[in-house]
Amino acid sequence: MSDSAPTWHNLLAIFRGRGGGGAWKLPRDRVADDLAAVIGAPDSIDQGAFGFCGIAAFLRFWIRRDPDAFTAFAITVYEHGAAAFGSYKVNPNGHLRGVDYVAAFERGGTRCPPGQWMVMAAIQDSISPAGFDGTVDRSWHAFLSLHEGAIPSQIVKLLEDVGCYSKVDNRTDWPSLVLPRSRFLPDPWRPTIGDAKALAPGASCDIVLQVNDTILHGASPIPKNLLGDIQDDFPNHFIALASRPKVAGDDVLLRVWTWAGFQDLSLPVNTFMTNFYGSIVCTV
Repeated sequence: MSDSAPTWHNLLAIFRGRGGGGAWKLPRDRVADDLAAVIGAPDSIDQGAFGFCGIAAFLRFWIRRDPDAFTAFAITVYEHGAAAFGSYKVNPNGHLRGVDYVAAFERGGTRCPPGQWMVMAAIQDSISPAGFDGTVDRSWHAFLSLHEGAIPSQIVKLLEDVGCYSKVDNRTDWPSLVLPRSRFLPDPWRPTIGDAKALAPGASCDIVLQVNDTILHGASPIPKNLLGDIQDDFPNHFIALASRPKVAGDDVLLRVWTWAGFQDLSLPVNTFMTNFYGSIVCTV
């Protein structure tokens, strides 16, 4: 937004003051409260058990870079359903907008705040070939049925269209999405430890990592026998890199962000590289 445009504080005050409902079965005040909370603390974005990990990483970066633009987009999503930023458009389906998500949230069936869920759900619906139905916390089955999740090129598109970066470089091992890293299959390109050590997030660079979440604390395990022996041989999670990876002895040390918090990881080099599928590097 330009310097003369309303700040996110003013946008939310106007939004809250309108009263009444919008295009979603969500209370206006609750959405306003959730948006204010996450804009004030972007690290608090929490997709819970939904497969919104790439969207969550993207929104965390966008809110930090341009909170006014994020706020304008979120408000339009609530008021009208359909909304856009850059050339990216969302138009969430009517069933999704009619989900009584607050009831599930208040019962403790999900931890993703309703205002955050609305924005992430709208984007997920635009990504998923089968659309997103809003069903709470069945992410592995929803992922496999193409209702949740994303591939690197879709996250790249989001990052490009917000207009915060001069370059968005997709350095992911994308063939592993269809050709798992298995000793029985040809070996696709994969990043090296040198590639990982060269990643340097900071004031002018945001970085998303693609990983298998077995390396993370608190990961949601794949249901037993759902994918058989290959369940650990492909990428299933996006996280934000918060520090430059370092090698100390036989271990890789790095700080990452996911699920509304930071994790300091210390992993054997081989374990890290087996579960690291590259990065999306965004330069301001």
